[in-house]
Amino acid sequence: MEMSWFEDLSALAKCLNSSRAAEMRNVTQLAFSRRVRAFEDWVGHPLVDRSSHRLELTAAGNVMLEVADEVMRSLEAGRRSAQASMEDRPTLRFASTHALSLTAFPRMLRALGPAATAVPVHLYADNMVACKRLMAEGLADFLLCHHHPMAPTRLDPGAYSWMVIGTNRLVPVCRREALGQPVFAVPGDPSDPTPLLAFDGNSGMGRIVEVSPHARIDGTRTNFTSHLAVALKAMAMDGMGVAWLPLSLVDEELGEGGSLCEVRGDYGIPVDVVLLRPARNLGQTAEALVECVGGQPVRRLTRGGQARPRRAHGTRPPPYRIPVPVRGVDHPRRPARPGARFR
Repeated sequence: MEMSWFEDLSALAKCLNSSRAAEMRNVTQLAFSRRVRAFEDWVGHPLVDRSSHRLELTAAGNVMLEVADEVMRSLEAGRRSAQASMEDRPTLRFASTHALSLTAFPRMLRALGPAATAVPVHLYADNMVACKRLMAEGLADFLLCHHHPMAPTRLDPGAYSWMVIGTNRLVPVCRREALGQPVFAVPGDPSDPTPLLAFDGNSGMGRIVEVSPHARIDGTRTNFTSHLAVALKAMAMDGMGVAWLPLSLVDEELGEGGSLCEVRGDYGIPVDVVLLRPARNLGQTAEALVECVGGQPVRRLTRGGQARPRRAHGTRPPPYRIPVPVRGVDHPRRPARPGARFR
């Protein structure tokens, strides 16, 4: 068995052409074909269906491709962990969705104090799909994101755990008129739908809005999509439509004299702000930071969940809260538990 066989199979799966795959692997086509056949001999089953002009992987080939991807990710993660263990000041790598990188992430570092400033910290801010890819490839130690039980993260449940570090709400907002009323009414008129500014499919908040029954507003039509919450916010402030946005991002604009207002007070989606990490040991520096974070029991990822009960009509929603529960600091919903940690 040779590790290069895994990379050969990955290249072949991408190209579905042996000559292009050989060029990608920087070997002759003859040598490439010999290595693929050697891999097949080792497995004991054909990995490639050669019965047609266009190559395809067999069922066994697809199984080994998944194994190859997992092995390569594990090796890369192990290499990075080994390098970090030899550094005097290893860098803590965080991935965060765009909106939380502007709100919850700086608050988290501030709350952690010396524990977060003792070592270099690097932040990758991107959409949820890209952040999950960074975690799966071992390029980030932690992922900061919103979580709703009806919109699971779709990461391997056995490989990650997460901790709630705060709460937030997604609310529908639009530009405020001079008299303080929203420019757009919801539900809208089917003959003249209210324009909706929506998250695209790469956004974690977009998936939450899509599956939540609280977000179903009749008489709307999607006119604009983006994975950037700040882009939707700018469009809403310009009077271009209604956008579902995290309260932490628009709190000031919703205040007295602000340019935005909630379209209706009885709409809203409660969400958790969670810090997600691999189940494996992250090394001394990262584990020391984890020791400083507490207040909520550590939970394993699940493949599904139940919707939260809807807030009663007419009741005023609670303000967003994104404190980070560290030792001696209360969590918004339950007392801090000194020493609470990921398990």
